[in-house]
Amino acid sequence: PSPTPYWGNNYFPGTPLPNTNPGSVYLVDRAAATWFENSVNWTNSPGFEPAISAPIPVTTTQWNGSVGVDVTNLVQEIMNGGGVNNGFYLKLDNEVHYRSQVYATSEYPDSKLRPVLVVEYKVFCDPSFSYCMNTNSPYTLNFTANNLSYGNYNWTVDGSYAGNGPNLAYNFPGAGSYEVCLTTVGDDGEKCSKCIKLCLNDNGKVATVKAQAAQPAAGPGKAAKADNPISDLNTHLLIAPNPANDRISVQAPFEMYQLSIKSSFGLTVLNTKYDGQKAVELSVSKLQPGTYVVEVSNKEGQLSREKFTKL
Repeated sequence: PSPTPYWGNNYFPGTPLPNTNPGSVYLVDRAAATWFENSVNWTNSPGFEPAISAPIPVTTTQWNGSVGVDVTNLVQEIMNGGGVNNGFYLKLDNEVHYRSQVYATSEYPDSKLRPVLVVEYKVFCDPSFSYCMNTNSPYTLNFTANNLSYGNYNWTVDGSYAGNGPNLAYNFPGAGSYEVCLTTVGDDGEKCSKCIKLCLNDNGKVATVKAQAAQPAAGPGKAAKADNPISDLNTHLLIAPNPANDRISVQAPFEMYQLSIKSSFGLTVLNTKYDGQKAVELSVSKLQPGTYVVEVSNKEGQLSREKFTKL
């Protein structure tokens, strides 16, 4: 970096060109080889992807200016592509003599002038929950909210209040059909609910389960848990090839309504809907190597999950 803070809209006095120097930020070509900041130059720099861009705000400041660029759409494109990120590419719209924009680098002595990436995100309200049977007490089921970070939980059984904590141990009166609901309030005040219907047999076992509504959302760095683990029985999902490098075929045991792929951190990298297909083919070429979970569901809320490895 320069020993003096010379960056901003560097136009030369006397040039016939206007000094606004409009430009855009693009994604560095995600198919390009890895580049290194200590060796990249004008000649060997990788290309960029022109389809999506973010405008660099026009400024008439010649020196010591600062600029903020909203790169939300670029980050979303990175997420849609499975997290493949090769960096950002800054480019003037009209690159000719006398035009330039020079910025302080991440190694600039004055840390206040270095580039900063500001990340704002929303953790969606998550009312999903799991449950298990209590082997010591017939007709008692233990329910647990998947997201334990909320301060507000409200459980109901068949519309009647049952508890207000993240965990609920409920003793059902006997065999029959019951509806269990959890309502939570997210960090931003958003309220959401999840309900399932349980059918208990004469031995206190869960015979059938049906999801009535779902709003699954994994918190940062946490994988979403199964709402109804028992509903996954006898609903095996087939993925081939596995491991895979380019494409996978997904075959479900029922007609698919929604399919998602999640990373090992619970991050959704693909989410799409279908209209009754039982087999689809997906491209996974842009996913980073690692372990992923494919989850499919039908309109009745039945779920099936399976892991696959991206080479």
